[in-house]
Amino acid sequence: MLWRNRDYRLLISGQTIGVIGTQITTFALFLVVLNITDSPTLAST
Repeated sequence: MLWRNRDYRLLISGQTIGVIGTQITTFALFLVVLNITDSPTLAST
């Protein structure tokens, strides 16, 4: 029933894209710190 509501679909789609973007940013930041420091310990904190 909710999936028929256009506004609901837009909200869920936007939230999903936002979460995916946050996860990609977090992973990219981890890779940058790992590349700069060559330390998995520093990169994971």
